[in-house]
Amino acid sequence: MATERNAGWITAAYLAVVLLAILLSGDRTALAQQGLPSLPPAGGSTTGSQVQPAQSSSSGQFAPPPPAYTTTPQPPASQAATQQTKPLAPQLPAAGATPPATGVPSLPAAGAAPASATPPVTSPPDSAAKAPAPAPSQPWAPGPVPAPVDGFDVVAERAVADVYPPELNESGQHTLGEPVKPGPSPSVLGLWNRTSVQSAFGAVEAANESFAKIRIREVEAIAKLKAIDTGETVTGGMANAAMAPIRAVGAILTSPVETVKNIPKGVGDFVGRTSEGFKSDKSKFEDGMFAEIAGVSRKKRELAAQMGVDVYSSNQLLQTELDRVGKASAAGNITVDVGMIAVTGTAGAVISNLGRVDALQEIVNTQPASELRRRSRFTLEQMGMPSSFIDKFLDHPYYSPRRKTIIAGLLSPLKETKGREKFMEAALTAESEEAALYYQQMLEIISSFHFGVAPVAEIVLVEGMPVALSEQSGAFVALPTDRMYWTKDAPDAANKLVAGILAVKRVPVTLWTLGDMTPGTAHEFGRRGVQLGQRVQLNYN
Repeated sequence: MATERNAGWITAAYLAVVLLAILLSGDRTALAQQGLPSLPPAGGSTTGSQVQPAQSSSSGQFAPPPPAYTTTPQPPASQAATQQTKPLAPQLPAAGATPPATGVPSLPAAGAAPASATPPVTSPPDSAAKAPAPAPSQPWAPGPVPAPVDGFDVVAERAVADVYPPELNESGQHTLGEPVKPGPSPSVLGLWNRTSVQSAFGAVEAANESFAKIRIREVEAIAKLKAIDTGETVTGGMANAAMAPIRAVGAILTSPVETVKNIPKGVGDFVGRTSEGFKSDKSKFEDGMFAEIAGVSRKKRELAAQMGVDVYSSNQLLQTELDRVGKASAAGNITVDVGMIAVTGTAGAVISNLGRVDALQEIVNTQPASELRRRSRFTLEQMGMPSSFIDKFLDHPYYSPRRKTIIAGLLSPLKETKGREKFMEAALTAESEEAALYYQQMLEIISSFHFGVAPVAEIVLVEGMPVALSEQSGAFVALPTDRMYWTKDAPDAANKLVAGILAVKRVPVTLWTLGDMTPGTAHEFGRRGVQLGQRVQLNYN
């Protein structure tokens, strides 16, 4: 009996184990039918029906108009140049609101928030988690895109590949160092992308994308110049070039009539314009008078023009190489093959107002700094610019002769535009080379709008920012920054800007930028009735 009882207990225990196993591995379909979720298989992933993906920035009603604000590589030059003549992109509708019947945007109520306090952010792809570890030579790797916190964007470093097109990331002469770091710009509404440009000639920190492109091209030019062997004759050539002004002055003293007749074209004009050149100290961008008389500066301008770089660049290594080759060329010791020094690759200009800027660039390439200064002064005086502004502008330490020529040359055609001195007032606040380029690019965008979209009737200052007013298109704001984030400082700045414009004139407001913007920024500007135009591309020199 005991044996039979034990067998019965063993059988019962076995049946219990079998039943328990059946329950634990029960039919998933049956469990699902009872409303209970089933676990995914080990190592698997949830299906699309189980997890709702984050809303794509392209599907929301406040998404920026494609293809204006994207991080994809810029289009080819021919395509980009064509885009500049297109009209503005459609207005972004305000979330949940209907614009006033007059078409004039109104500011949201103080403290008002969108229906969703947090702008949608596209989640990183699943493959990002499985990406291989970065190579030892590139220890930095981008993390997931930070989600907005309390409705504000988290400003973070980004990968070079997410900012620059592939052809700019790396070449035989340079590499862009990781990561790209956000940095301040003259406007709190936008930031610059600070990038390290590394080459065999050293590394330089570019404060923004425009200067990174400038330095990349300069690296290519330096490599071309270093390949030019001035040989053993370079010492004699430099001595000959240095002696040229002394011989010229001596000849003028001993035989003035014959000497003046034989002075090469352009040099005589230079000698006659020295009074303008001596009115102020030479800036760091300019050569001395003797270099111009000796022909060195002219050769440098020719070399720089062929390579698509600025002869007045503050890049000391570029200037050293231009001096070396320019002196040897001016002395007649070498002949530079134009085809050999031409820099290929990314073009130096994709410009909407191509004809005007090209004409000004031709003047820069062919005229000495003293003549550029004289021309700029005359142009500004003809506009009725206050003399105090003219003197401060021409003596400004961060505006090179090239930038002064372009700014004066772009202001001049705006003949019917009132308040051009307001732009000059803002430009005089530049505290760096980068800021000087910022105001030059701002004026290029305003000029593009004036000639390509609608005439600018007046320029006014709103919160220190030049704003163009058009009878046909309302108010126009040009913001040449690399990326616009919606940070904690942005709401106050945006509200003051829009309110200041509406206080001057109740008209629609349009904004163009050089860079891109986050979905949250596009949303918030849309709520304020600001129309977002196309992403503009300009000459980055």
